[in-house]
Amino acid sequence: MTPSIFTSNKSFITYTVITICITLVMCLACSSNKGEEAKNPLIIFAASSLKDTYTDIAFSFERIHPKSEIITNFSGSQKLMMQISHGAQVDIYASADLNQISQLQRSGTIDSDPILFASNKLSIIVNNRNIGKIEKLGSVKTLINGGESGIRT
Repeated sequence: MTPSIFTSNKSFITYTVITICITLVMCLACSSNKGEEAKNPLIIFAASSLKDTYTDIAFSFERIHPKSEIITNFSGSQKLMMQISHGAQVDIYASADLNQISQLQRSGTIDSDPILFASNKLSIIVNNRNIGKIEKLGSVKTLINGGESGIRT
């Protein structure tokens, strides 16, 4: 059995709603009169973690709207932010980190407010030797490299 990325029906429903919303945004952004060629492609920069989802959405949209074109660029959120801050043209920037969007706002590169469309929870897997030793996030620091890690509580 293939493991599921969904931990509950609620997360599946949330994922589905988000996917539909993104698709609708893309439809509105790409809409053109029937019979006309799309004048400008829709350019999407998205975090690498969103590659499968955005690739599927773009493929489906282009199949339904064959005269539209979607160009995607997937990479780390910071790398994409740097490309945008250096003049890369983009219509949608889906960052995995709000800090990158805040930096673009502070620099004046973008002037719109971000729309939070997904979130996640920190999860860990503990082997049998450590069961009961993890009571809070600070306990994880102790187990990782003797307390030295990038985890912030």
